[in-house]
Amino acid sequence: MGRFCSRCGVEEPAVIVDGLCVKCLVEEGRAVRPPRKVEVVICPSCSSIKFEGRWLDGVGLEEFLKELIWRESKFHREFKPKSLSISIDGNKIIARFEGAIKTSEVVKEFLIDLTMSKSLCPQCSKVKSGYYEAIIQVRTYSGTLNESLRSRLVNTLLKYANTSKNISEIEFVKKGLDVKVLSISAARKLANDLISMYGGTLAESWKVVGMSADGRKTSRLTISLRLLGLTYGDLITFKGIPALVEEVSHNSVRVRALDSGNLIRLHIHDLSSGDVVVLGRDEYELVESYVVDVSNEKAVVKDVRRGRTFELPAHEGLLPGLRVRLLIYKDRIYLAHVEK
Repeated sequence: MGRFCSRCGVEEPAVIVDGLCVKCLVEEGRAVRPPRKVEVVICPSCSSIKFEGRWLDGVGLEEFLKELIWRESKFHREFKPKSLSISIDGNKIIARFEGAIKTSEVVKEFLIDLTMSKSLCPQCSKVKSGYYEAIIQVRTYSGTLNESLRSRLVNTLLKYANTSKNISEIEFVKKGLDVKVLSISAARKLANDLISMYGGTLAESWKVVGMSADGRKTSRLTISLRLLGLTYGDLITFKGIPALVEEVSHNSVRVRALDSGNLIRLHIHDLSSGDVVVLGRDEYELVESYVVDVSNEKAVVKDVRRGRTFELPAHEGLLPGLRVRLLIYKDRIYLAHVEK
């Protein structure tokens, strides 16, 4: 007597498992049993997801649901799962499983109930309440934080999710920034990262800010961060001489004097002496040009946009056709950059 499916009666099925053909095994829900419903708690501020008492950062909702459904699904011993894809439709999840039972390919879709609720995670709750454990006072040795550097600093602070989640507030003050940070460890890491990127020094101090419920004093950490105040590409004057910043290290800056081409190393005492001034964008003009002719004494260059021509001393390495950038500052013309 031949084999047959005890449910649909088909004779001699290609594969039979537990007395059923593959089609009936799947239809009875014995090949794959996903969860009937999934509940998710999401922070409305940062979109982190709460799972088993912990908040998960940087995890997409679909990615999380896919992993959760896979983890909570039950598979028949003969079913070999290959993949799972999901899509969200309102309060339903469409879950598509693909796999095989022996030599038969299996594809099965399920509708899973989805319940989503919103709750602020602990970090976002602290931010909303104005809580912070440390403050980073960002200042520069030059005494002012120019607009370009301030913009770069803010972008740096907000660029990385882990960093931005620990920031309670960024306050613009007259000479810099005050950055309020949720935890002491995050503040110290952030301050050291800024020093590594922009150069400078830091110092710590503590201030008593209140009393705890058990009568102990509570203190807040202040990190005084003094940055060099310059970044690559800044145009400055050093003792009245225009210069271009070419390198920023931990405690010094290398600049190129535009009148002579000489390289100068500026240290912290130079930056705080008042001899260094960052040029504002309205104080100079940068002109994209190319070299027309070079003689023994002078070079003739032409403005790419406006067609103006300028004469410069014949710097070494200038050749006809080279692209150059000129700096016009206080009616004087300087060679700022030569295309390599």
